[in-house]
Amino acid sequence: MGPDGESLRILADCHRFAHRAMGAVFDIYVEGGDAEYAAQASREAFEELDRIEAELSRFDAASEVSRINRAAPRRPLRPGGCAFDCIAEAERIRDATGGAFDIAIASPAQSRSSPAAGDPHAGRSRLRLDARLRTVEWIEKSRLIDVGGIGKGFALDALARLLADWDLPAALLHGGRSTALACGSPDAAGWPIAIRRPAPPHEPIIRASLTRGAISGSGLRKGAHILDPRSGEPAAARVAAWSWSPTAAESDALSTAFLVMAPEETRRFCEAHPRSLAVVISASGEVTVVRGRELPISVESCAAS
Repeated sequence: MGPDGESLRILADCHRFAHRAMGAVFDIYVEGGDAEYAAQASREAFEELDRIEAELSRFDAASEVSRINRAAPRRPLRPGGCAFDCIAEAERIRDATGGAFDIAIASPAQSRSSPAAGDPHAGRSRLRLDARLRTVEWIEKSRLIDVGGIGKGFALDALARLLADWDLPAALLHGGRSTALACGSPDAAGWPIAIRRPAPPHEPIIRASLTRGAISGSGLRKGAHILDPRSGEPAAARVAAWSWSPTAAESDALSTAFLVMAPEETRRFCEAHPRSLAVVISASGEVTVVRGRELPISVESCAAS
């Protein structure tokens, strides 16, 4: 996924601000307006990004996610900050995809064996959430929470809400170049985005005009180490997947889910969620494009679906 010629022209005229977090570079492109004002807004947004990372990183022993990962089963915890909201959104998407997306990953001990072998919870949630009390509880403790498949998108949504208070003309947010989120549009046509094949010569598959929502991609240069959480087996049948959704968190998570879902599963999902888009490349190079019937952005195919 990346800009095409027209997008590069638009971005060249924008104020750009960058910050490293979550193992990636986050970019904020602000179209028009005062540069210093945009810089102040971006600094505040990046401070929020650092706070979110500190709460969600499983590699930080002081984070809320690490605190949950240390908890004993059937002992509810009330995580602080945004951690509950991120986990709740991840669990909602886990339910919507039939377990194709799951933030509960194998523990180091379990990952040395077959992750799903003999697992009575395979394909089911290992977490119990109480929305009223905002608590998280392990049903059984052979797993760890890792929000890497949704965290960047979740953070982009939070940044978009913060930037909305600054009343910027229009902005495009990038999370590690794997997710692009539109906050307003530079013109009626939107932000031009090209989805490209991951292998050279990187010819475009889809051109989209991003006036709202987010586009995310998964699997690029990652290969077979992405596992289907329902079986524990590598997602070898598909090499890359992209999604559009109204929120960056959902788009981020769905691009991972579409990478492991069978083609018919993806089609059924888009039928049930009409404001969705799925683009998938199989291991043989075949491109499948599935548009929800109420997809609210303009999408042009550059390859046969």
